[in-house]
Amino acid sequence: MADSERGAGWALFAGMMLLLMGGMQAFMGLVAVLENEIVVATPKYFLQLDVTSWGWIHMLGGILLILAGIGIFAGQTWARMVGIIVAALAVLAEFASLPYYPIWAIIVISIGIFTIWGLSVWSPPRVD
Repeated sequence: MADSERGAGWALFAGMMLLLMGGMQAFMGLVAVLENEIVVATPKYFLQLDVTSWGWIHMLGGILLILAGIGIFAGQTWARMVGIIVAALAVLAEFASLPYYPIWAIIVISIGIFTIWGLSVWSPPRVD
């Protein structure tokens, strides 16, 4: 298998992971906004945002991740950079929520890291 084909496979994987991670982020944010009693909030953590604020942050990030995933599948070159940046921000947001939901955060952080790697590996063929 040629390197470009292997890289394209990783880009498709990363696009699917962007959609998956975006869906998880948006769902988590929606739950936090609609039912903020479900989400655990500890009072002594360095980020002092209320649950509704975190919910909106996660929903916005999830929507951006979904849009970047759609852009990857559409073959848009801007979607790679947007996907890398937004996935990195999503990893940071999940890192900040690590004390609240450690297992969930570790899963999403892992998906984000593989997504960033998959988007970084692939370089689309150049048209001369």
